[in-house]
Amino acid sequence: MANAPGSTLLRTENNFSFLGADSVNSYSGSDSVITSAELVTGTPTSLNQIAESLLNANGQAQANSEIQSNTSLNISFSIVGGPATLDLNFNADPDQRADIAGAIGDYLAQSNMNASITLTKSNNGGSIGWTPQGTSNNDCTSSILGAACTEIADSQDLNNNASAFFNPDTNDNSYETGNVFSAFGIHIANLSAGNYTIALNSVTSTSISRVVPEPGSLALIGVALLGLGFGASRRQAKKG
Repeated sequence: MANAPGSTLLRTENNFSFLGADSVNSYSGSDSVITSAELVTGTPTSLNQIAESLLNANGQAQANSEIQSNTSLNISFSIVGGPATLDLNFNADPDQRADIAGAIGDYLAQSNMNASITLTKSNNGGSIGWTPQGTSNNDCTSSILGAACTEIADSQDLNNNASAFFNPDTNDNSYETGNVFSAFGIHIANLSAGNYTIALNSVTSTSISRVVPEPGSLALIGVALLGLGFGASRRQAKKG
């Protein structure tokens, strides 16, 4: 758990709810936890992570949360009637938002989400990579000789970059305040005997900046707009 210096709202440890919009306070923080990490005894791997930032004043804010989990899976067997298969399934609730809603100024809000799973065969035997993107395409690829990987569930994008530049502007990726989980899964066929490792990498990050003109600059903008309006009225009068 980490809170950026100067944050006026602080994220508490293992609290993964959104602090949300606030018209006064500014903050930037992140947290991550692996609550369980078992693939052999029947207990599924479970993790939470969050990165959230908000600015109500000039400046920049960034937050980052990353989880890396490596689980060794040793497959040693005699092929009888055909090679082995492996099904990998999990549930996830991605919530992502880039939002700008403020006074006159220059803004940039960016939210990044990346999740990938890799099955690697030892001794340079190749790998299978999966980056769920919530499309009808097969986002699972294989370089293991003879092995094939097929998506069986992929309804949400877990690899997305949401950004906002205009004011106001909001771009979401499966954003809601509640816990709405979706199923993900792949089916791997034709795995030959050998030693394999499953690696999970998950990253969430935010980056925002805000530059609001000083009162003197705002006055200059007002004068320029007034001059433009006056010039247009004068040209219209000459045509009459």
